[in-house]
Amino acid sequence: MRLTLAALCSICSLVASGTTIHIPADQPTIQAGIDAASQGDTVLVAPGTYTGDGNRDIDFGGTDLVLISEEGAEATVIDCEGSRTDYHRGFDFHMGESAAAVIEGFTIRGGYVGGDFPSRVGGGIRCAPGSPTLLSCIITENSAISAGGIYCADGSMPVLADCTISHNTSRAYSGGGLYCALSSSSPVLTDCAIVSNYSNGHGGGIACWGSCVYPTEPVLVNCVIADNSADANGGAFYGYGYGCGTFPILINCIVANNSAFGGGGLFLSHDCSPSLTNCIIAGNSALRTGGGVDCASSSPILSNCTIAGNTAEDGGGISCYSNWMISPAEPVLTNCVLWSNTPDAVYNDPYDPGYPVFTYCDIEGGGWFGAGNIDA
Repeated sequence: MRLTLAALCSICSLVASGTTIHIPADQPTIQAGIDAASQGDTVLVAPGTYTGDGNRDIDFGGTDLVLISEEGAEATVIDCEGSRTDYHRGFDFHMGESAAAVIEGFTIRGGYVGGDFPSRVGGGIRCAPGSPTLLSCIITENSAISAGGIYCADGSMPVLADCTISHNTSRAYSGGGLYCALSSSSPVLTDCAIVSNYSNGHGGGIACWGSCVYPTEPVLVNCVIADNSADANGGAFYGYGYGCGTFPILINCIVANNSAFGGGGLFLSHDCSPSLTNCIIAGNSALRTGGGVDCASSSPILSNCTIAGNTAEDGGGISCYSNWMISPAEPVLTNCVLWSNTPDAVYNDPYDPGYPVFTYCDIEGGGWFGAGNIDA
């Protein structure tokens, strides 16, 4: 939250001090307006659908400025018109732009990228590196080899507030909606919806990869992650820690109606150890293990959470598996409810078990030791 407040303070300072360039009255395209702007200026865009060169592959060029629509995202659309033979995305941040580089009130759609890395990632927005602020934006119907909606790498920490990331596709790898790469990239999302995204690999909604040297620590507050799907693991969220490097924080979030092969809601692998507080994980499904949460050598901490109505072959609520060459699965749940999960609330692999710790939890079927646990 401190990052968000700092970003908003910077925005207010910029708006107060800069001049305003109107699109299309002063400049014919959005890119022309940005190119004509200086640090602290505002580029104000009239309602309409913006297409073609100058209105896609938009580059702030390292300048901290405010790009804002007059009438909001529903009325102001950047249509990238990308295709299999003509690659385009909405925005490309690659010069370390700060949170004072702002995009507010746009729909960004129709991005399609492919080819070799790095051009193939980030169908809607690529941050590599760049840490812009996105306010009240809709990132939808974009497609990439990986990171259909937004790609974050090289220490990028974009701030998103009141945004929707929907109907984006990762065609081959991970992160249908949002991808945090192995390079200390930690976006902050507040009051956002990550819905109806798809990944041919991992992480229908969100995928994060981190390491001990380059940890990834995304923060989501008051967000909804729903109706996403992945052909592999992690319908809503996939995290891979390389032994110690992925530490997401979810507060007051809803993870609902997502699906995947493993970890219909969240799939946590190789010591991905998130913290979830006051979250609801409900109605998710997995073909194999962990309808709600799948802990594969990972140790999440859940407080005051509800895991309900999830389904899987094993571990409808939560599943634990330990690869002893990596780390044990040791999830810690406090004041949580696990109920109406099919076929069971908790599954512990009989050959390579984890060591879940439950305290003051209501677990349907009981059978788990711990202070204050009930089955009622």
